[in-house]
Amino acid sequence: MTNATIESPSRNGNQTAFEIACFAKDGSQTRKIVVTKNAVVKTLAIGLAIWGACEIGGDELGKWAEREKADSLRPTMEQLANSGQDEAALWLAKKYPKSEIQRVAALAEKGLPEAMLYQGFNMIRAGDKNSGKHWIEKSAAAGNATAVEILKRDTKL
Repeated sequence: MTNATIESPSRNGNQTAFEIACFAKDGSQTRKIVVTKNAVVKTLAIGLAIWGACEIGGDELGKWAEREKADSLRPTMEQLANSGQDEAALWLAKKYPKSEIQRVAALAEKGLPEAMLYQGFNMIRAGDKNSGKHWIEKSAAAGNATAVEILKRDTKL
C-alpha cells in the first residue's frame, strides 16, 4: 500500500460517511474503509469524556492520594516530632497547618528558615500582616529561597 485517498462526503443510506481507499503500487485498490458520521461523533465524545475525566478528576485523585499517604504516615511522624525530630515536626506542620500550628511557632523560634516562612503564612492568615512579613523577612535573611522570592514578587507585604 503506497497511496490512500479520502473522499468526503459520500452517502451511505442516511449517514454521511468518509471513505478511505487504499491503493497498491500498481494502482489497484486494496481496501476501502467507510467511516460513518455517527462513529466519528461517538469517538470524539468518548475521547473528550476521557480527557475531561483526566483533567478534572486527575487533580482531585492526586490530592486524595496525597491526603491518604499523609494520614497513614501521621502517627509515626507525630512520634518522631514528639521525640524532638524537627524535620518530622515541620512535615506535620506543612501537611496539617490548622491543627499543627503550634509546632510551626516552636520551630520558627528555634530558627528553622522553612518554619519561619510557614509562621509568616500563619500570621498573615490570622490577620497579623506585620508579624507575617517579619517572619517571612527572617526566613529570607536565613537563606530560604522561597521567602526571598515572595518578598521580591509581592511588594504589598
